[in-house]
Order: sequence, then structure tokens, then C-alpha cells
Amino acid sequence: MRTRLEDYQLDLIGEVAAISESALCAVFGRQGRTLRARAQGIDPRPVLPPERRSEFHVTHTLTTDTNDLGILFPLLRLMSERLGRGLRRRGLTAGRLGIQTTYADYAAGSRTVPLRAAMLDAELWDAARRAFVLANTKRLAVRTVALTLDRLMETEAQLELWGGGKAVQRYGGTAVVEDLTHTTLQNAVDRIRARYGAAALKGGPLASHRQPPTAQEDPTALPPYRRNASLHQTTTILPNVALPSMTRCASAS
Repeated sequence: MRTRLEDYQLDLIGEVAAISESALCAVFGRQGRTLRARAQGIDPRPVLPPERRSEFHVTHTLTTDTNDLGILFPLLRLMSERLGRGLRRRGLTAGRLGIQTTYADYAAGSRTVPLRAAMLDAELWDAARRAFVLANTKRLAVRTVALTLDRLMETEAQLELWGGGKAVQRYGGTAVVEDLTHTTLQNAVDRIRARYGAAALKGGPLASHRQPPTAQEDPTALPPYRRNASLHQTTTILPNVALPSMTRCASAS
């Protein structure tokens, strides 16, 4: 889309807003309607009430404080999957993930990481682990972990101008093998769980719990599942880890 705009020498928002919807649709397809609406300041994204936003905040308090990544990373995965199911059920994507941690000495830490219109469990889990690594600046054991999703957007309302068109390709019907493969797998998992329950997919041990690379270490590894498949050779099975059973949803502050 950026190339098309440059070809037509459309550099200002006002220039795009002055063009009729039919003319934009003739060039950009159905994205032309969204492009004109954005240029005119029209944003159809829903304003979620507090009770709806609380669906995208999940908190887990461990019965035993720990800093064992073999426990914390699988826990983050289960929490991410809960949030992911809520996003897909509502037809939404998230633009940012936040993590809040409370340690054994009651000190707190937090960090947010951006997302590229994420709705898949693998994307959310990658972001959760990355945020935890950035937020975990203390050597103390962790007592409570909370994940929050915000910058929510309806999937059909997405418009990717400057990012290479991946969002448009994913939701606009153009085939992208990499994204389509993960989306198809996610949809299959959701259908199985919806029909037979979460227990229909049995858990198994993960091969490792390596920390995901940060942007400083490897900028091409964000998000990791798109750049380094070796980190996700076993992410289609749940970890066989005994976790405390005090996960609860809490209203976002």
C-alpha cells in the first residue's frame, strides 16, 4: 500500500481524504474504504467497557514462590492461551502486552512490549516471555504474575501501511504461507478444545525453557517464532508441569 500511495504521489492525509471512496477502492480494493475512513479520522474500533477489558487481564498467584523458569515459562504459556482464546472469541487483536510481577519481598516489577496485531497463542507467549525477561530484574522468587492485553482492535479494521503488508495479507484474504500456517494450526486447536474440552489435547514436557532473545541480542528474532523455528519445535503441546491452581481473572486497573 505504501508503494501505491507513493506511485500516486499521495503524501498527505488530506490528499487521501479528498479522494472519493470509489476511486480508492478501485486502486486499493476493499482496503480503500478503510483507508479513506482513517484519513477522515473515522475509527470504528469498539470502546470496550471496563468489564469487557477485564477479560484481557489474567493474574496467577503461586502457592510456592519460585524463580524457576521451568515453572514460570509454562505458566506464562497457559496464561497467554487463556488471553488468546478471549481475543479470538471476540474477533479482536492486541497491540500491546503488559506483565506485572510481585516478588517474595512484595516488591513489584512491570514491563510492556508491543505486538503486531497479535491473536495467536504463540505470538502472545513469545511476547509474555520477552516481557518477563525484561521485567525480571531481581533474583528473588516470584509470587504473582499478571498479564494484560490492550490496544485492542477488530481484525477486520486493521490496515497495514508501512509494515510490508503482513496484516493485510493475513486478514485481507491474500495467501501468506507462514502466517496462514500458524493461523490454520491455531484454528484447529481451538476447534478441538471447543468440541472436546481442553483435556482433549494432552500435555507433554517441553524440550527447553531458554529465554527468548531480546532486540539488543538479535533484532531479527522478534517475534521468535517467525525468525527462529527452533524455539518452537515443541510449542504445539502443553507442558506437563504441576502448577498451583490459583489462576484467576481480575479487573484491569
